[in-house]
Amino acid sequence: MKLAKRVIRGDYDLVEHEVRYLLDRLSSNYEIEPNVLEFPSEDVLFVGDLHGDLEAAEGVLEQFNDIDPSAIVFLGDYADRGENQIETTNLIFSLAAEYPERVVLLRGNHEGEQLAARYGFKSVIRRRYSLDLFRSYCNFFKTLPIAAMNGQGVFACHGGVPEGVSSLRDLQKPNRHHENIHDQVLFQMVWNDPKPADFYFQRSMRGGGAKNFGRKAFDDFAKNLDVRIMIRAHQAFPSGFREFFDGRLISVFSTAYKGRVNPKIAHLTEDGLIKPISHV
Repeated sequence: MKLAKRVIRGDYDLVEHEVRYLLDRLSSNYEIEPNVLEFPSEDVLFVGDLHGDLEAAEGVLEQFNDIDPSAIVFLGDYADRGENQIETTNLIFSLAAEYPERVVLLRGNHEGEQLAARYGFKSVIRRRYSLDLFRSYCNFFKTLPIAAMNGQGVFACHGGVPEGVSSLRDLQKPNRHHENIHDQVLFQMVWNDPKPADFYFQRSMRGGGAKNFGRKAFDDFAKNLDVRIMIRAHQAFPSGFREFFDGRLISVFSTAYKGRVNPKIAHLTEDGLIKPISHV
């Protein structure tokens, strides 16, 4: 795809019809995918929140080229807040269009109309392009899968364990194709946070139905879905990488967040280990 190659080489300044073409191409790829899709069992990179951080996105591209992994899984939250939201999304989405068999885009809590309007992406798109193009972004966001899992029990999502899930079918069944996620299981998949304590679920300060989940909830989820390791994003820990539940849950954050985070990506190696990588 010539357009995607051009962006990957560093030409991020696309005109509106080019952005629309890119979004339409990706939407056609993702709208037929299940809520939880599959990815390879080894040598996989995982990327947490980028939030319009172009330097971090370029660092991810450099690691992708250097490591040449079998796949790379982006855990959501591509725009909002950052200074280069359009350039960052153009780069990541072009990578997905150029390598559809190797690049997985998941939906985060910011891939929805309400948060994109509240935290800046809508105004950025409207200023440079048009409100109509923002609608195209929202139509694309609603096609994105909620999670991904491989045959070795590695489960990837943006937020974490939701209430009311006893099988993979409980995640595959809900309809995700809404501009704002309405189903509570899918909503909690992109909003919930882990807490290192022995409980099931507690109310989260995030509000809106989001929950904190403890070891008991994680253990049940892992047992019921044959999950060995969960990799998620969503929280800006200063080190950019944190382990929970004896290393069975990894939280990764991939933007510097204006100097507050030492950002990381995660590498699932060929021997099944999860290692942090500094990319900025």
